[in-house]
Amino acid sequence: MKNRLPLTLLLFCSLLISTQSLAQDSVKTGIKDRIILKGLFNNTDIGILVGSSKNNLKSPFSFMSVTGYHITKQFAAGIGLGVDFLDETYMPLVVDLRYYFRKSDFSPFIFLQSGYSISTGGDVDAASNPIFWNLFPIWIRGYPPSVKPKGGFLINPGFGIRKMFSKNFGLTFSVSYRYQRLNYEAEDDIRLELEYNRMNFRVGIIFK
Repeated sequence: MKNRLPLTLLLFCSLLISTQSLAQDSVKTGIKDRIILKGLFNNTDIGILVGSSKNNLKSPFSFMSVTGYHITKQFAAGIGLGVDFLDETYMPLVVDLRYYFRKSDFSPFIFLQSGYSISTGGDVDAASNPIFWNLFPIWIRGYPPSVKPKGGFLINPGFGIRKMFSKNFGLTFSVSYRYQRLNYEAEDDIRLELEYNRMNFRVGIIFK
């Protein structure tokens, strides 16, 4: 009996270690099986742009819908189209690149959006916005004419968190830095340029 005790303990310990190892593998596999880490997805979010003094609106509303594709389980690329309600309304068209740090239903990620904002409005009365006054040449500063918005380049790097609740549905929260250049045309072939620097806070929904 005494000779069998060490052997029995050894077998018990071996069985316990094997069971724990299998349980850990099952948990890891289960996490990965709950979501689809490849293929097409859509991330639609809404938020606000905060921080620039070069706008009559303190926190303009911002909307963006990105359709992307997982090139790998952690890297995705896509194209986004949105709406920004600044003093004028713009439609930003961007290329979206994002990297997820984890292969699980919960993961932080970083992203980069870059593209061009297209103006959707007509002429703007420059006299109603004091920001334009310092942009006009001195010989017409006292008589600011109307200007025509032409849009401009933007870049938007940031980071966020993704939480998938099922294979086809999840939520995102992101914070980013938005640099926006806007161009305007006035009479006498005058061209004006404004630059915006804002923080962009967004909440979104992921569909797969």
